[in-house]
Amino acid sequence: MPTRRYVKAKLSIDQLFQRMNEDNIRYVILRWFEQLPDIQNGEDIDLLVHDEDINKLHYFTKEKVGDAVPCDVYSASGLEGSDYAKLPYYPVRIAETILQNRVLWKGKYYVPCQMDLFLSMAYHVVYHKGERSGIPVIGNNKLPTKPLEHNYHQVLKDLAHINDVQVEISLSSLHRYLVDRQWSPGIDTIRKLGLRNKWLKALYPPKTIDQIRDGELIVYFVREWAYSRGLTDLIVNTLEKMGLNILLTHRLNETARYRASKKIRGGNWGKGPWKVCGGGPEVLIAAYDLEPIAVPESKRNEYPFVANGHFFLKEKIRKELMRDIPRESKTNPLHSSDDEQEAWEYIKIACPEMVSHVKKRIQTHMNSYLTREPVLQKLTGNNTRGKVEVIEFNGKKVVKKTFKPGRQRFLEREKYAFEVLSKKTSLIPTLLDQGENYIIIPYYDKLIEDQASRVSLLKNHLGELGRFLKLLYDEGLAHMDFHPGNILFTANKGIKIIDFEFLYKYKKKPGTFRESYDIAGIPPDFDGDLPIGIRPDEKKLHDIWMQTSGYGLEDLALSIEK
Repeated sequence: MPTRRYVKAKLSIDQLFQRMNEDNIRYVILRWFEQLPDIQNGEDIDLLVHDEDINKLHYFTKEKVGDAVPCDVYSASGLEGSDYAKLPYYPVRIAETILQNRVLWKGKYYVPCQMDLFLSMAYHVVYHKGERSGIPVIGNNKLPTKPLEHNYHQVLKDLAHINDVQVEISLSSLHRYLVDRQWSPGIDTIRKLGLRNKWLKALYPPKTIDQIRDGELIVYFVREWAYSRGLTDLIVNTLEKMGLNILLTHRLNETARYRASKKIRGGNWGKGPWKVCGGGPEVLIAAYDLEPIAVPESKRNEYPFVANGHFFLKEKIRKELMRDIPRESKTNPLHSSDDEQEAWEYIKIACPEMVSHVKKRIQTHMNSYLTREPVLQKLTGNNTRGKVEVIEFNGKKVVKKTFKPGRQRFLEREKYAFEVLSKKTSLIPTLLDQGENYIIIPYYDKLIEDQASRVSLLKNHLGELGRFLKLLYDEGLAHMDFHPGNILFTANKGIKIIDFEFLYKYKKKPGTFRESYDIAGIPPDFDGDLPIGIRPDEKKLHDIWMQTSGYGLEDLALSIEK
């Protein structure tokens, strides 16, 4: 049923509430009940109803208009058909408080107690009405002169006096008062309400991509569906593989789960557009993104508070987790913050004792990732495991590759290739310098970028490339990420091969070069590191070679056998 309903014609207002009381329906009339049972033309009755009782109203209301009295019916948790812009009308914890504290007025109608009436009216004015209420944003603004539906300013002033509340009747002051009383919604809910509320939208404005270039905190909640199926580690590992640094994986205790479920997402952890409910929050994951990217143009209108394109990593994880789930059983297993402002609020709500720990880890990560040399150019790439920059070093242009915390194994493979293997082939650049989290190699200018020229050069260097892979095989190694994008074509230095992050030492070396992983492909039982998008027993690298040059990796083996 829709939120707007109508009292059945056979019932008077008093009969309606008498029947509701007899049926033990837990409800309150939120406001404007003073003149009941009289209802002025154009007015309606706003009802807040307990979730378990919402369907009972079917016996007393209908959906057709006619001459019946209109009612706007809101369930405590914002169930479908009794929500406010797809949100609970009040955060669930507040709705439950209003229902719990209700009082019987005139022996007929359940209404909020006096203090809850003031607070709920202030909430309605600040977060639902905004400037349309006629209340100024700040106290020295002038009140509107045109007639309003209700004199909210005077009503709130009177209610404040009754409850001995000392607060300026302005949107800003009321908002601060509601925050102090823990009667305000979370940032995520305020932003959604702000889409209809001009002044509210400005409370927590999004940052730009330029403001988060140094990194951004993202918080994820693993929901009960995923946690109960043991998927938390898979989610954490996938986030790391996608380039985020995990600062904290925190299992919420019962108290924290209750707190988070009531204060985050407006208290609504329902199924939403999915077929199955994902359940409440079970595990908090705090991750730091050292390399934010811009939001795609196609997503900006739909996600106005997201500045970091890596926000959409969760969509990839959801898709992967739901890949083999039947359509009728699909769910949302993962919730995340839109930006760092929401992320910090999530941590403060769910596990405030971890705030200091997370802040220290962020600072450590940022310090270790800082480039102290003059940066001349930042080279493009997915930056999943680190960043690549052209810097000035000992008076020369060089390339510095800095790895993110926790990516030491990728760094060590690069060091081995540029320091040891470079002595056995001129195709690998020589290591110039190294540190705990970086390597420095030569910079090559005059690179050949033209696609047609690159294809021609690939064909000309077929034997050389084949011998390179054969060298790796003889050393008991496989490149594992060998494709044309990792080959530099220089105008005066020949070809150079880079990117050895996935260099793999065989546990059992294949019997022949043709059976090496670089030529034959990756076996289905392989359990080592692989580039994103490459799966064992797939031919994606072979396809890249074929599409780029017109020949396959098997031709490299053939080229040195002739």
